Amino acid sequence: MDKNNLRRQFTLQFWKGNKISFSIAMIGYILQVFVNLMISWLLQQFIDASSGIDTGFSILDLILLSTVMVALLTFCAALIYFSKPKFISKAMRQYKDFAFSELTKKGISAFSKENTAVYISAFSNDAASIEQNYLLNIFNLTMDSLLFLGAIIMMLWYSPLLTAAAILFALLPVAASFITGNRVAK
Repeated sequence: MDKNNLRRQFTLQFWKGNKISFSIAMIGYILQVFVNLMISWLLQQFIDASSGIDTGFSILDLILLSTVMVALLTFCAALIYFSKPKFISKAMRQYKDFAFSELTKKGISAFSKENTAVYISAFSNDAASIEQNYLLNIFNLTMDSLLFLGAIIMMLWYSPLLTAAAILFALLPVAASFITGNRVAK
C-alpha cells in the first residue's frame, strides 16, 4: 500500500459510521453562529431603542427576542455538548484501532529493522496532536469562518462605506509589515 493510499485510509477512519455525530455537532455550531450574529443585532436594537430611535420594536419585544436567542443558544450548546465528544472519541478509537491493525500486519523482522519509538509515538503523541490540531479545529475553523462571513455581510448591509473603511484600516498593519518586514529581519 503506497503512502498516499495509507494516509487516505487513516483519514477515512475518522468518518466511518461517524457522520451523524459530526453533522449534529456542525449543525449546532452553524446555529450558534446565527444566534451570535442575531445577538449582536439585538444589542444594536437595544441601544437604538434606549436612545430614542424608532427601531420598530418595543423594549418588551426585544426582551422576548433575547429570551428566544438564549433558548436557541442553550439548544446549540446541548447539541454540541452531546455530539462533538461522541464524534471525537469514536474517530480517535477508530484511528487507533486501524493503526494497531496495520501494525499487527507487519512481520516480526520489520520491528528489528525499524525504530519502535515511531509506533509508540503514533499511539500517543501523534494521536493527541491529530485530535487537537485536526479534529477539534474542523469545528473552530468552520465557526470562525462563518462568523467572519456573517459579520462582513452584516457590516455591508448596514454601511458599505464604513465596511470598506474598516477593511482598509485592518489591512494597514499588514501592509506596513510587508513593507518593513525585510528591513526588520536584517
